[in-house]
Amino acid sequence: MMSSPSSEEVNAQRSDFGLRLSNSMAKYGPLCVGIDPHRQLLTDWGYNVDALGAELYSMRMLQAANGRAAAVKFQSSMFERYGSKGIAALERVLYAARQMLSLIHISEPTRP
Repeated sequence: MMSSPSSEEVNAQRSDFGLRLSNSMAKYGPLCVGIDPHRQLLTDWGYNVDALGAELYSMRMLQAANGRAAAVKFQSSMFERYGSKGIAALERVLYAARQMLSLIHISEPTRP
């Protein structure tokens, strides 16, 4: 059974995020690129409308944003629509974003 993080741990994570975002904004400006691989964009860019298409499109956008934007934001519902394959694609895209040290990634969860 997992325990919830302590308030001290939560505050440390928040301050770390704030510091990283502040540093990134000082270097690249306030731009946050929204990566929302919706149906029309996938079609317009020649990708299949599926989990792989969403992943490939998102990786391309990450490459374009790297070194130019302070942060990227992913709309998780655009991946969730493809079920477990979509979630796996989102995990790979988030991993790639973390490897690009100049980018701060933000995931926007689906809201009911």
